[in-house]
Amino acid sequence: AKDIASFANSRDGGVIVIGKSEAGDGSFSFDGLSPDQAVSFDTTKVGQWVNSRFAPPVRLACHQAELDGKTFVVIIVQE
Repeated sequence: AKDIASFANSRDGGVIVIGKSEAGDGSFSFDGLSPDQAVSFDTTKVGQWVNSRFAPPVRLACHQAELDGKTFVVIIVQE
């Protein structure tokens, strides 16, 4: 929620990709999400969860994306 709020308070908003992880050396691993994990990122549910913690309301959208047969969730946060 803090990361989403930070993007909402930044010029042009931001994008969060769920399903990747960062190693200690700064490199990234693209692990992907299980189907159950991916569907849990519904825009309405995520928006309600975030907006129950912050005011004014944060505008966001969640989309699924696929890369190399792996599913990721992309959260687009509006400024």
